[in-house]
Amino acid sequence: MIALFSHRLLLLCKNSLDQSTMAASSSSSGQSPPHNQVFINFRGELRTNFVSHLVEALETDGINVFIDEKAPRGEDIATLFGRIEESKIALAIFSIEYAKSKWCLDELEKIKEFVDSGKLVVIPIFYKVDTNDVKDLNGVFGNKFWELARTCKGEKFDKWRDALGVVSRKFGFTLTETSKESESIIQIVKAVTKELTLNSTTRERVIPIDNPGAGDEETAESASDSALPSFGIETRLNQLEEMLNSYADRTLKLGLVGMPGIGKTTLTKILYEKREGKFVRHAFLVDVRELSKSGRMNGRYLAKELLRKEYVDEVVDSMQAESLKIHLLRNKSLVILDDVTNKKQIEVLLGNGDWIKEGSLIIITTSDRSVIEGEVDEIMSASAIMPLVSSILWEISGSSKEFSEYAKGNPFALKILGGELNGKNEAHWKEALRKLSQSSNETIQDFLADKL
Repeated sequence: MIALFSHRLLLLCKNSLDQSTMAASSSSSGQSPPHNQVFINFRGELRTNFVSHLVEALETDGINVFIDEKAPRGEDIATLFGRIEESKIALAIFSIEYAKSKWCLDELEKIKEFVDSGKLVVIPIFYKVDTNDVKDLNGVFGNKFWELARTCKGEKFDKWRDALGVVSRKFGFTLTETSKESESIIQIVKAVTKELTLNSTTRERVIPIDNPGAGDEETAESASDSALPSFGIETRLNQLEEMLNSYADRTLKLGLVGMPGIGKTTLTKILYEKREGKFVRHAFLVDVRELSKSGRMNGRYLAKELLRKEYVDEVVDSMQAESLKIHLLRNKSLVILDDVTNKKQIEVLLGNGDWIKEGSLIIITTSDRSVIEGEVDEIMSASAIMPLVSSILWEISGSSKEFSEYAKGNPFALKILGGELNGKNEAHWKEALRKLSQSSNETIQDFLADKL
């Protein structure tokens, strides 16, 4: 029975958490992964400036990158598509000249194909081009696309347009004329590292219980709340959608509560991508806790994010408070505040809420229910996996409950323990418990302590 439990627990956590095991160890060990991790899709005019700096930053962080200049001369497009398929992440950099290139659009079409099949994650980067112009094929960007479209057959044109529409609506980055490229590159590298860490399915790594300090490269930071990309998410998403639909055109402040690693970030990211097209203004603030620690968060931070398509940061900073409020009240907003850890963060970002236009949607994710009590209209549990884990744990008696208590029921911690205990007998389990009582598993304890 013990072996059956460990096997079932491992499979359960594998389906939901195994996409968290790739990039973190690459830079710390100094060894490059055996294949390309990131494919960059871009127009040639960015090669010697922005792209070269981005590639350097990624490679410095231990991430393998493929751009077309690394392809052997004479390599055809079919071979290049293979490079895309073997990658884990694609960065699609939309610039003003991008839509003139059949090559770029063919790559983007293939990227979209692999994204649809779940083999690839794509992050769009809007480089000095209006995001809406890319999404809706308007402005200078749109004009260049329509000029190229006149030379192409209908089927190819439709696939390009579809790829642009899908990829440009993914969660990504926008660089304006006033953006500091070095800072943007740092944020892009962080996002890539996080996605590689969370979403890779190519490696299975077990942290031995009999060497509790081993495997420290998979730390609390790498095991973030995005670690549940699919398991149980659809059910919670449907429940969430039902609640949102019941509010119709009314403003809703919703709190999403659940333990670290349960899937709150993944859930809200999916929802954001589905709903952002319904709002003129939208902002997803990832990891508010870290943002607060950085000292960059102030009363106008969120306003800058919401107005980024209309005004540069300096203009927002110079606006009188009443003028800024009037601008924000013109349109409904979609706002996600991810991983909020205290009420002060909500106060700084949202203020008294008098700028929020009726019909807006504000979602706050947190691990601490007390943080959002009195701050939101509705509170929803994000427990997408733990009821199933608990049902398995309580089917049997003995050591399994003690391991569950040690892990505090956390999916990430259970994954580590389940991997080590899989297929072992009861004697092994008892010995593992004895060792844990004498010397804690540092990876698990650091993760649990970091998320308190």
